[in-house]
Amino acid sequence: MKQIPKPNGPAELQTYAYLQNVAEAIRDIISIDVTIMDNRRIRIAGTGLYANSVHKTIEKNTAFDRCLQFRKPQEILHVGQNNPICRDCPRNYECIEKAVICVPITIDGKVLGVIGIIAFTEEQKEYFRVNKDGYSKFLLEFAPLIGAEYGRTRIKRESDILSQRLENIIRIVPDPLVVYDDRGSVLHKNCAMDSLLRRASLQGDSCLLKHLWDRAGMECSHCEAQDAGGIREITIDYRSKKYYASLHTARIDGSAPCEIVALIHNQNDISNTGDQGTRKKDRITFGDILGFSQEFDDLKEYAKRAALTDSNILITGETGTGKELFAQAIHNSSNRRMYPFVPINCVAIPENLLESELFGHEKGAFTGAETRRVGKIEAAENGTVFLDEISEMPPGMQVKLLRVIQEREVCRIGSNVTRKIDVRFISATNCDLGALVRGGAFRKDLFFRLDVVPLNLPSLEKRRSEIIQLAEHFMHFYAQRFGKNLLGMSEIARELLLTYHWPGNIRELQNVMEYAVAFGEGRVIHEGLIRKRLNMGMQIEREAAAHGDESLDSFLQKCEKSFIEKKLNKQKKAGISKKKMTASICRELGISAATFYRKIRILDIKY
Repeated sequence: MKQIPKPNGPAELQTYAYLQNVAEAIRDIISIDVTIMDNRRIRIAGTGLYANSVHKTIEKNTAFDRCLQFRKPQEILHVGQNNPICRDCPRNYECIEKAVICVPITIDGKVLGVIGIIAFTEEQKEYFRVNKDGYSKFLLEFAPLIGAEYGRTRIKRESDILSQRLENIIRIVPDPLVVYDDRGSVLHKNCAMDSLLRRASLQGDSCLLKHLWDRAGMECSHCEAQDAGGIREITIDYRSKKYYASLHTARIDGSAPCEIVALIHNQNDISNTGDQGTRKKDRITFGDILGFSQEFDDLKEYAKRAALTDSNILITGETGTGKELFAQAIHNSSNRRMYPFVPINCVAIPENLLESELFGHEKGAFTGAETRRVGKIEAAENGTVFLDEISEMPPGMQVKLLRVIQEREVCRIGSNVTRKIDVRFISATNCDLGALVRGGAFRKDLFFRLDVVPLNLPSLEKRRSEIIQLAEHFMHFYAQRFGKNLLGMSEIARELLLTYHWPGNIRELQNVMEYAVAFGEGRVIHEGLIRKRLNMGMQIEREAAAHGDESLDSFLQKCEKSFIEKKLNKQKKAGISKKKMTASICRELGISAATFYRKIRILDIKY
């Protein structure tokens, strides 16, 4: 990449500094990186991975170069050799960009350069997909303002427009955001911050903004003596709440005092433990759910439409059909996607602990309640609660859950104070919940509260036309993970997959293919490994059936408990320390220590 001399003269430097500030401001607001290129193909402003490439030439035949040549916006949502825009790009085979949208900067019919936004991560790429039209419209409206700065005409009026538009963007940022001047006065705040302040006010707290400034101002007190810029991550404990915020200091021009932008990512009760109320970094979307038939595509479209409502959803389907994947995809496609997704397995939590897990408890509410605990439903505020295996919920808890859904409020154990909640409920079961209602095992009124939008997932038996495509997908996935170069499967192996009845559905198919890839030799998966792994599954199914009405999951839990207890007893007799016992069992099961201790608690194993 050719090195270009940096701009000479105060006027040119001031213009470039202004454009760099603009690029960083846009980046901070929309969390997408920005590049501005002039008509010589020189990057004159950039953020993210291109921040260190400012004043260098951008290669020919890139999206930015095509935008300059053809004077038309360029849009790449899927980077790759099959994209006509990427085909002649010199970085086609080693591109670090995931998606690009760029538009020309013009004034009086002359193209002065290009401004664009670039996704470097899969998360940013997903933002592109969801907000593509809004980003394109914003760039098309913003480019003339850059042109005005280039031309040095009407700079004051255009700057006012820029300020107003940036303020408009601030308002629609989903996380609470506030901008302070150097004395703590609020310059801007968005709708999400207004909503947070209203909730705080209802709880008797009118000083949240001041407390946030006290901490933010202290963190950034040296910015006058230092270069502005950079992001500081802070945690604020205030009135039993924990606030996670990012602070960014900036100067609009060189002589002005610093301004501080505070972006609050999440708010949780400080007694909240574990992973409650946290947002997943790896977001499951409908694009992650595999399907190769029109019927399954129609099902996903139906689920997408359901996601845009705020109604409760009941997902039904056999074990292994992907109920939790659909629940996460629905949440991540809804208006609640920036707030927590909290899964609750109604089978995994012992009945005597279920009420405390769901609704929380106050300190001293019962023996062992040494601290106050926020329930999972309350921790999901503004987000989604996923009730997995809802059919297994005890009758007494069904009554209490019904009241929570009806009244939209919870009361912790040991408290007489009710707290309003705003959550969406997605439930899932592999049982015929209607039959349980008719048999009196499940409350009819709760059923109708949960079953507002029904979503039934087909078994793999009903998706036979997709089995080979699904199997090949898993084969290539695990081949890449295990570093193997596979050509495919033998014809007999394919026939075995097509004729098997798949009681474990897609989850079982995925396990079979992982086993076959892991233990296979050569470049073709043969029928021997497939048959061996399917026989293992049928043996487990036969043994589970011998236990009468006991579910397969329950049977497997007993097997797991028996295995762990035998290992513990054997190693205890050998005098091995707990630490070494834990490490040994974790290696054999392929789990982390945290997962091991969780299994110890769930399976009620004495350790």
